[in-house]
This record gives sequence, structure tokens and C-alpha cells, in this order.
Amino acid sequence: MRFAFRVLARRHVRQFIILLVLDAAVFGASDAQKVPSLMLAVGFVLFLATIYHVFYGIMSIARFYGFRLKRQNRFALYFTGVAGVLAALQSIGELSGRDIAVMVPLAAIGYLYSSYGSKLYNVNHGSE
Repeated sequence: MRFAFRVLARRHVRQFIILLVLDAAVFGASDAQKVPSLMLAVGFVLFLATIYHVFYGIMSIARFYGFRLKRQNRFALYFTGVAGVLAALQSIGELSGRDIAVMVPLAAIGYLYSSYGSKLYNVNHGSE
């Protein structure tokens, strides 16, 4: 029981539970063919927020197995962006295997490049 309280005490877990409830309410109570465009945009933003928390949670769990990232938020943001673009392409029927083969490595390279640049800046300017 104490384990459950410790897990629920984490901010990201609480936010994820709230997002799941909001997702269930929005997607369960609406029909995508009948709602206005604004509701579709709200649903897409909720979907992206949920995906962000899923990636963040996966990286948190991976820490227990020795896979540590210094910039976990940045990783989750990059791959949430990729998931969002791929979901948008799929929803309009334009997703192909080539899109996935291009987007995922580009996101990985972008994440590594932005993390590498941050490390250099901290090493060169951190002592001032």
C-alpha cells in the first residue's frame, strides 16, 4: 500500500492519470465526424500530452535497468513530436514506411546533437 502512495506522490504519475481521465472523457463523448474542428485540435493536443507522459514514463522505468538520460524531458519532447507528426500523417492517409524510416533517425540525431551542444556549453562556460 505504501508503494502505491509513493508512486501516486510523483507529479508525472498524477498528471498522467489526469490525462487518461481527460482522454477518456473527450474521446469517449465525441464523434470525430460530428465535432467541430476545435475539438479535434483539443483532442490532438491531449493525445500529444499523453504520449509525452508515456515516453517520460518509459524513460523513468528504463532508469531502473541502467539506461540513464541526462535530459529526459528533451528526449520525451523530441519523440512526442515524431509521434505527433506520424499520427497526423496517418490520420490523413499519407503515412508510409519511408516517413517512419526518415523521421525516427532524424529525431534521434536531433536529440543527440542538441544534447551534445549543451554539454559543450556547460564545460566551456560552467566555470565563470
